[in-house]
Amino acid sequence: MMGMTPSTTTVAATVRVDQAEPLRHHIAHLSLMHGWLSAPAQAITAVVLACAIGWRSRHWRMLSLPTAVAVGLVSAVSAHYDIESIG
Repeated sequence: MMGMTPSTTTVAATVRVDQAEPLRHHIAHLSLMHGWLSAPAQAITAVVLACAIGWRSRHWRMLSLPTAVAVGLVSAVSAHYDIESIG
């Protein structure tokens, strides 16, 4: 570090930190609860689940799938209501 004083080193380090700040700010707000990552994670999960389940027999699509969706919706709504009532 010839020709660099401690104050020059501090300024150089500060400039590097300032340049990295937007990236750190963007990465720091990754959240599955409140951030932008929630929607893509749910979409990818839905696609993977649909591929894993596949389309089975007609009986399964007409009876079992709607029943599972209804049970899931009722469970989600009741959990939401329960959490809201707790405060």
